[in-house]
Amino acid sequence: MDHWNIGLASWVIQDGNYPDFYRGEVTHFPVEFTLINFIILSGKTENSAHLLGDGRYQVVGEVIYLSEDKKFWVLDFGIYASGGGKAIAEAELNIGTIVSTDIYLRVDKASYFSYVNKLPNIPPLIYRWSVEHIMLDTTPLVAANVFSSKSSVRDISRVSCQKIEHTNAWSNGPSAEYALDCTLLDEKPK
Repeated sequence: MDHWNIGLASWVIQDGNYPDFYRGEVTHFPVEFTLINFIILSGKTENSAHLLGDGRYQVVGEVIYLSEDKKFWVLDFGIYASGGGKAIAEAELNIGTIVSTDIYLRVDKASYFSYVNKLPNIPPLIYRWSVEHIMLDTTPLVAANVFSSKSSVRDISRVSCQKIEHTNAWSNGPSAEYALDCTLLDEKPK
């Protein structure tokens, strides 16, 4: 698979981690994922990724890196992507474990440049991408209580988006979400 739909939050740009992205540009960045759920598979299966929509994928992949504290991992499902969290620390994962999982794939928010690239034996994770299209999520925000605090969430009953020529993180605001349709230009990460 050489075409990927990758999420990007405007605050990642606002924090100075990346400049705004433009349709047609060639750029370099690592990708990370948020784990939605996973199951450990037995036996060897082929790595795969199936787009569910808006940066969400159903993947089958192999654990190719696991930090000593087992809170950070790299999964190979056709590309290498990093993830972490308590759920994997509690699972019985090892290098070579095959998992089936739903993920949200996104541009690395700076974890790679802050600490991930300093982890011992971490595989290279930066890929070269061509940004083919950019979509701005224009789904209205509605008030919600999230973990007992007032917040805003997208109204999933009124999902909408707009094709744009470039991200504009400062004008679109800190809650803006983008989807980058990218073509992978190199097979091997750097």
